[in-house]
Amino acid sequence: MKKIIVFLIFLAVSFALPAQTFTVKNLQIGTTAASAPVYPTATSNAALMALPSTTASTITRLGFYAPGDAPTLVYTASGSPCSLNAGAGDNGSQVRSADSKCWIAVFPSGPVNVREWGAKGNGTFDDTAAFVGALATGKSVFAPDGNYQALDNNIVLNSGQSLLGSGWNTYVTSQFTGAGTIINCTNNSGHACIQVAAGATWVTIANMTINRSITPIGTAQAGSNGIQFASFSQFSNIHDVYIFNHFIGLVLHDASAGYVTNVVTQGNAADGLQMFNVSTGPMQWGLSNVLSQSNGGRGFYIYSTAAPGAGGVSVSNMDKIFSFGNSGVGFAVVGTAAQPIFGPRITNSFLGGDGNHEIFVQSFGGDVQITNSFLELSGSSDTGPLGTTPPTGAGNGIDIENGATIKISNNIINQMSANGIAINGGTGVSVTENLITNSGQNAATAGIGLYIGSGVTADVSGNTINNTAGYSSQQYGVLNAGTINVSIGNNLKPNTIGSFSGSAPTIGGSTLNNQ
Repeated sequence: MKKIIVFLIFLAVSFALPAQTFTVKNLQIGTTAASAPVYPTATSNAALMALPSTTASTITRLGFYAPGDAPTLVYTASGSPCSLNAGAGDNGSQVRSADSKCWIAVFPSGPVNVREWGAKGNGTFDDTAAFVGALATGKSVFAPDGNYQALDNNIVLNSGQSLLGSGWNTYVTSQFTGAGTIINCTNNSGHACIQVAAGATWVTIANMTINRSITPIGTAQAGSNGIQFASFSQFSNIHDVYIFNHFIGLVLHDASAGYVTNVVTQGNAADGLQMFNVSTGPMQWGLSNVLSQSNGGRGFYIYSTAAPGAGGVSVSNMDKIFSFGNSGVGFAVVGTAAQPIFGPRITNSFLGGDGNHEIFVQSFGGDVQITNSFLELSGSSDTGPLGTTPPTGAGNGIDIENGATIKISNNIINQMSANGIAINGGTGVSVTENLITNSGQNAATAGIGLYIGSGVTADVSGNTINNTAGYSSQQYGVLNAGTINVSIGNNLKPNTIGSFSGSAPTIGGSTLNNQ
């Protein structure tokens, strides 16, 4: 009984004692090797800056502005002043302590999180400094779900760096759903929103939307591009990115190997995607599943510069390319006599409703291949970033102006304002197994299914070139002003004037007929 009374008295006294505060320093919890150390904590970056470096050898920062708004980050105390931004700390890898020394971050492996540097991603706060600081570490940077506001000409990636988001968000009406990553450049200064430094290699940009918040849509000034590579790059990768409302959406240069996959570039003032060389090297960017639509210029524009003494430029595969509603040509390849382009290959693609030719090739080079693609309605629709540029009433499905070893096969080409296929320069041309229907939708244009121009030599076989039921616009199936070596197995009826016009192809003096 006495023991019980004593115990009760002990409890009463214990609850009456004043509360005590304890600081835990470098205490190892548990006894197993896998146990993690528990350090003293600072609730925010400001709280960390308020602590002298003698507080503890190691401190955990629980957030940047408040606990949980950024990943926890461990800092160690240094007896020396910070080497970067010594006046106030750089808000990331080094933070000035209260005694003018330095707290130095211990980053885990993998990308640094831009919120560790003070980014808020709330759609109003200027997150420019956070991106600049995070990228200055030389590590890759991750931007989690958020709408990050930044000034252009500041986000620059160097070799080996990645800029990664958590997924794109279709940011087209200033609305953010809360899922995905938006980097929103807030000015229009004639610089790229995201830049890849000259000569940088092994760069990745992925899983985000890159927007420019200017109005009206499609009014960015020259140079205010979305993503821009400054010069040659190799083994770089852009994937799962949505680019909206810049001058040019994506600017690529020379590359020995590079990849652009699952990308949309839309609503830009000029071209959706440009690729051109600044040296004599190749432009080996492989494009796959890329959509360029509703831009004020061309959908895709690949061209070479006439550098003195330069040789040919080679390009890579263009597979699953989609172009729609651009005010210029859907897909253009333009070389020069001094710097021809070799190897443009377009396969499994759709191009339609653009303001001019759907595919235009003036490569001065060879090995051009356009296969297994669907083309329609050139020059017949409103185009541009707001869909308000009137239709031009002009444009061929495929227009070849120069080149050699050209293969056009297994395509469906329907309802072009002018001609289905027009070949005005080239040798070694093969046109086979295409379905070309209802060309010449513009009443002022003499629509031809297949036009072979003067000086062109071609083989034509196995095509169906005619008007379908309900249409009567295509005047001729084939108009030959050049040399057709072989023309067999083509279905050229019905056309409004005739199936074939011009010099008939012959073998051994015998005229070859087509049905």
